Amino acid sequence: MRVVRHQDPAAFRAAVGYHLLRDEPRHNLMLGLIATLIEKPDVYPRFHLWTVEDEGRVVCAALRTEPHNVALSGPEADGAVEALVDALVEEGADVPGVIGALPEADAFASRYQAVTGAQVASRMDQAIHVLGDVADVPIPSGAPRPARLADLELLLAWKHAFHREAVPHDHYDSEQARRRTAHRIAERDGGGYRLWEDGEPVCLVGFIGPAAGAVRVGPVYTPPEHRQKGYATALTAHVSRELLDGGVRICLLYTDLANPTSNAIYRRIGYRRVCDSAMILFE
Repeated sequence: MRVVRHQDPAAFRAAVGYHLLRDEPRHNLMLGLIATLIEKPDVYPRFHLWTVEDEGRVVCAALRTEPHNVALSGPEADGAVEALVDALVEEGADVPGVIGALPEADAFASRYQAVTGAQVASRMDQAIHVLGDVADVPIPSGAPRPARLADLELLLAWKHAFHREAVPHDHYDSEQARRRTAHRIAERDGGGYRLWEDGEPVCLVGFIGPAAGAVRVGPVYTPPEHRQKGYATALTAHVSRELLDGGVRICLLYTDLANPTSNAIYRRIGYRRVCDSAMILFE
């Protein structure tokens, strides 16, 4: 078993495509990041790509877009995750944390702690959901609309607030957030963001993709003063239906398992839990 470093995102996708697509919901984050590296190279100018190969076959893959965590695939061979961790430590790679489905994220963290002595600073348990049919939900006052470039500062403020609330221990790069957000607004009419407007913008839903025909929905954010009015439910349902009607094959999203309110909202819309995941940050 050997660990191979890659430099070209397109060649990396060719190498890992079959491995990742065998379980698309599990690997949706990696598939989306690879697509971004290929199609919008200035969004993540610093990145790292690895495969674990056994007799010429990819049995595990990982990538990191700085300054974020290592994204990990589900291994297809015993010892693949451990071999990856050992190789990263040997090359002196910066590993602020890991994000991946379970149990592989836990296996990575256990090996990294054993080899380096690092401690876990924080952990966020998540669930990956896939949309079935979009259910009818109550519609509050107001209406959805695409985000526009004039909304950029509002989107950045709300995305930062979402990050502080949802993943306060994870690094937030404001300049990278500005590049990514501006890209997604400019892609198409409102591209990756929709706002619910009720006299003023009151809720935000983003989406990323498609990658291999799948779109990841998020972030979903409502400022505290506008919560419990049905805006997030209505806007998430609207965006999900819009995507599916537009030809997207799969809608996915992540939920924080410690937040029963958001989990209930997505179940009500028609999302079903298919996989558990974790984001584990090291000291």
